[in-house]
Amino acid sequence: MKFLARAKEFWDEFKHRKIGLLGLGILIIIVAISVLAPVIAPMDPTRWSDVGYWTNNPKGVPPTWFYYIQGRTPIPQLYLENYTVKARKISGYPMVEASLPINFTYTEFPTMVKWRINVTFVGAGAFYQIYVTRPDRKKVTLYSGTVTTSNASQGWSVIEIDATRHPDVERNIGEWLNSNGIDINRVNLGAPVQAVFADLKALKKNKPVPLRGKYSFNIRAIAQGKKINVTQFRLILGATAYGLMGTDKSGRDLFKGLVWGTPIALLIGVLTSVLGVAIGLLYGVTSGYIGGWSDEAMMRVVDVLMSLPKLPVLIVLAIAYRPTIWLIILFLTIFGWMGIARVSRSIALQLKESAFVEAARAIGASRKRIIVVHIIPNIVPYTVAALALGIPDAILTEAALSFLGLGDPSLPTWGAILNQAQSGGALGSGMWWWFIPPGLAIAVVSMAFVFIGYAVDEIVNPRLRRR
Repeated sequence: MKFLARAKEFWDEFKHRKIGLLGLGILIIIVAISVLAPVIAPMDPTRWSDVGYWTNNPKGVPPTWFYYIQGRTPIPQLYLENYTVKARKISGYPMVEASLPINFTYTEFPTMVKWRINVTFVGAGAFYQIYVTRPDRKKVTLYSGTVTTSNASQGWSVIEIDATRHPDVERNIGEWLNSNGIDINRVNLGAPVQAVFADLKALKKNKPVPLRGKYSFNIRAIAQGKKINVTQFRLILGATAYGLMGTDKSGRDLFKGLVWGTPIALLIGVLTSVLGVAIGLLYGVTSGYIGGWSDEAMMRVVDVLMSLPKLPVLIVLAIAYRPTIWLIILFLTIFGWMGIARVSRSIALQLKESAFVEAARAIGASRKRIIVVHIIPNIVPYTVAALALGIPDAILTEAALSFLGLGDPSLPTWGAILNQAQSGGALGSGMWWWFIPPGLAIAVVSMAFVFIGYAVDEIVNPRLRRR
């Protein structure tokens, strides 16, 4: 009941401080995002650094809403699988042809062209050719190859190619453009494969615009045996805009990275601050209560640690050891308890001479009991502000380490996203959605705890109370 009464008294004071209520409101939203992260952005956060996990996403495209506020309509991410198959024989060999039609009505080019084709056959091998038929009836050969098997039994092959930057596809398209009087090196296209969708008359003037109409992507395969078939034909056309926060150059969904970065930031900040305050409180109170040469020795340890430059030492430690989130929390805790230890010692020096401590000592209370039961509870209210202010410090320090490439590489921390944006040239290429949102997230979370810490400090520190 005494605790509830104190909590109510504290809340009555806190709710009159608008800056504290603003920070609390922001914190509630942050906690809600953290709790609902698996629902808002379903993903295994440890897959963030797995580039293969994002391979089918468009690369380096802005948020969808950004397209709409510009008055433009983006190409959505298209997954096409409705193909037809025709089989026949040519010169006694089985041949199969699969066609995947698409009615392309967009005013921009797809950012990616990727296909996955499964071919099964009976025989020693098979030859295949992938080509596209355009609305103007022109045929463009994109890729060709052979597949073999060491015996004459059933064979199969998965033909999975990202044609966006594939050298063989680029060479074939270049030859096709040359046959139409166009130099591929002189046209302004984001990727050579986009020429497949281009109006050739406009392309000759270096004014690339899409040729709208019906396209057909095809594979023709011939087996050196008795049988051949296409069991899967899937085409992916990359979107020009994606999701709420766009993607980076590896195709990672930045909205998912930002959402999952929230609970990770809170875990680092809260756990580091709680451990630092707990260690500092216990250490400082023990030092102040014991006094004498023990107090002097313990405070000299604090002085030495406080004199060390925190960030450079953390950089050296992160380089020396493989950084994980738990190791980073440990390092941050080691350098995060000295300040509260000094404050706790100062208050403990005053409290140990107070009447209630003298009374406890007179009735035979042990030193441990006096520290734990009588002194620490009276100091805890003064550590709440330090607890709140220590969280943004830990978040900012971890972000700095991750920005330098010294954080946990397997998790989507905001600092890691900023590091990837810097190394990916986001600033130079104008990809603002890659570096501005994580920077704002760090600022907003830090601001929320600073606001709360400032309001709490006004309540527990008599010198700051408003009259």
